[in-house]
Amino acid sequence: NPIELKLKPKRWRITDWHDMLMSETWKIRNPNEKLPQKLFPNLIEINEPLTQWKIFQPRDTHALARWGQAARNCVGSATSYFKGIKQCKHMIILVMLDNQPKYTIQTTFDNGEMTVKQITKVENGRQEWQLEPAEHQSVELILNQALKIRSSQLS
Repeated sequence: NPIELKLKPKRWRITDWHDMLMSETWKIRNPNEKLPQKLFPNLIEINEPLTQWKIFQPRDTHALARWGQAARNCVGSATSYFKGIKQCKHMIILVMLDNQPKYTIQTTFDNGEMTVKQITKVENGRQEWQLEPAEHQSVELILNQALKIRSSQLS
């Protein structure tokens, strides 16, 4: 796992405790299975002035669950996400900003073309955490930079 997320809060709040218990329960009930690494088998780092981006794919279902807990979204507990990844129906790309979980990107494929289906910030259930169009565009630009770096690694 290229990134080890710090999941234990400094001070437990009831929602944090609940989320941690649900995540651990999910991991007990679901075996840890490897996930395909089609785009980013290794961590991609993009350093900008005053900003460090890390882009990667979860290596297994438990890494996806840890991300879902850290990002406070359903990507780690919804069975449809990891089943879709395993069937190559979509990919989940994880983005950290300055070593903190920031964005979860879901891409889909149609006739060999990748499309960004959704980008969510940490705690995607709350309206104020939804991306504004300018922020969505900047995350897509970072994803495009990461794809160019990956392309150059393959050539």
